[in-house]
Amino acid sequence: MKPALYILSGLSGSGKSTWARAKASASGSEYRICSADHYFIDPTTGEYNFNYRKLGEAHSQCFRLTSEALQQAVPMVFVDNTNLTAIDIAPYVAIGGAYGYDVRIVLISTTLTLEELAERNTHQVSLRTLQGQHRKQQAFCIPLYWNVSVEDGVV
Repeated sequence: MKPALYILSGLSGSGKSTWARAKASASGSEYRICSADHYFIDPTTGEYNFNYRKLGEAHSQCFRLTSEALQQAVPMVFVDNTNLTAIDIAPYVAIGGAYGYDVRIVLISTTLTLEELAERNTHQVSLRTLQGQHRKQQAFCIPLYWNVSVEDGVV
């Protein structure tokens, strides 16, 4: 079976991480979940400490870890970021294809309101930030040749 790279796309709090963990554990295969969020987790305390000034570094680390997983031929790799624009997703599509992966963009949908997502998300993403994410999501143009599916977020 061809290895798979799942690129998740969805609002903060929509269930991307939960979906990735459920899909990975149900597969019984070796997997790797790569996320910019992991950069902000203190390895000694396990606490999440977001710093927007370090967001570029966090995304660079996520891409590097994804690249390493693909080089190591990990059978299932998940990119667990909001990925709300084609510009966010395109580098992952390109590198996944270059390593012979079945690249799948998974749009995580939710029926929760933005206010509910603001209350629910585990990283204290504000309502204002979620409103900006929602605007990006509404304007998202997906290339026709990308393999896209829509999945319900796990609430």
